[in-house]
Amino acid sequence: MPRYFRNVQVYDPKPQPPVVVGGIHQHGSLSISYFYSMLDTVLVAQSSWVLFCADAQYQPMGYALDREDSSVLPVGIYVVMSPGTLAVNVNKAHPLAEYQALDVSLTSDAHRPRTLSLNISGTTRTDGFRSRVRERDGRCCVTGDFVEGGNYHPFHASHIFPIAHRDVWDLLQLSQHIRDDAPERDQGPVSINSVQNGLLLRTDIHSRFDAYDFAINPDRGYRIVDFTEGGKFDGYVLWINQNVEPKYRPSDDLLREHFKQCVLANVKGAGEQKDDWADPEDDHDISDFSTWEQKTGDDKGPSRLELELAARLYNQETLLG
Repeated sequence: MPRYFRNVQVYDPKPQPPVVVGGIHQHGSLSISYFYSMLDTVLVAQSSWVLFCADAQYQPMGYALDREDSSVLPVGIYVVMSPGTLAVNVNKAHPLAEYQALDVSLTSDAHRPRTLSLNISGTTRTDGFRSRVRERDGRCCVTGDFVEGGNYHPFHASHIFPIAHRDVWDLLQLSQHIRDDAPERDQGPVSINSVQNGLLLRTDIHSRFDAYDFAINPDRGYRIVDFTEGGKFDGYVLWINQNVEPKYRPSDDLLREHFKQCVLANVKGAGEQKDDWADPEDDHDISDFSTWEQKTGDDKGPSRLELELAARLYNQETLLG
């Protein structure tokens, strides 16, 4: 059974014991409708469904939560129910009379971990990407900390969508969302190094962004959802330089993709295990074997080796081709 560590948990009550299918840390800003939208990303059901508050024995109570309710989601236990007919001995006047338990499952979609390897796709960042992100932002876009005296050491020009997953970038045709008209030398042939795929972030914030600890929702005023227990950045608003044209600002579509990955990594089930990985701006020396099993479990080393070999073989094929 998964660990139940969050203060909002959603259960499928049909199995015995009931199975957790979702959850989140509530920091006081998450609404009922917002949580529904997150669960729609991770739950698969054969019919429509709603949430009910539940008691300690996972029995539904009261009325179904309204999907359109913008009020704050109460901390507690919830169960997934479906419209239907309950047993005949249930009082038909009771709000539960029109609902029954149903089988739900979790989507097979999994979050996309950032690989430990420096580069598995053969794609590298460009100098233009770094300089353009620095020039546009001049501060950490999350905390607002300014770059002082041209010292960028505490800051990273961070990719919203990782260049290590160039294959997925192509598969999802994400370049179609880029409006940047900079020359190819600055953003690359498929625009993955466009300034629209970048944010200037304090180095520690960059690590948390890569770890899917928080996400920015462009459809809710660029407000941040912090998925960690501490919730330090929950409710912050992403700073965007309004003095530049929209075609040079961070892409809403790429932010939505990162938001989806965060929901899959944190809301799905009891929270999926997230690997640690190296920052794309740092070198990764695979000769240091002590890093292969670090904090990831004994099953992760082979997959890391496969990724690293794939990267190096790809690069050799590119050079020889």
